[in-house]
Amino acid sequence: MLPICDFFRGIIKYQNNASNLKNIISIIRQYGETKKKHLDYKKNQPWVENLYIVTQLGLTMVGCIAFCFFIGLYLDKWLGTKGIFITIFIILGVIGGANVVYRQILEITEPKENDKLNSNNGTD
Repeated sequence: MLPICDFFRGIIKYQNNASNLKNIISIIRQYGETKKKHLDYKKNQPWVENLYIVTQLGLTMVGCIAFCFFIGLYLDKWLGTKGIFITIFIILGVIGGANVVYRQILEITEPKENDKLNSNNGTD
């Protein structure tokens, strides 16, 4: 594996000598091959899928809380209260967001009914 600093050192070392162009090209190719090894998406697919799920759950929770916060803020300004509706709607946002996240987790972890029916085809 050729780190980035060695890559630039190799280029600087050979830049004064035009006859060593092949060496510069080989350093660039060697660096490109090491980058391809690290960017193998098929090898890292389970990790990427798990990151997607965690990100989706977090954004869902934040979205529910933020939506309810702004509703509470609007109601507080409209009715002239001082934070009562913000507090109530933030609590409702947390509860609603937790409910949605829970349903998403169940949807991901439980096998679908179609899969169960297809697996039983042919066996009586």
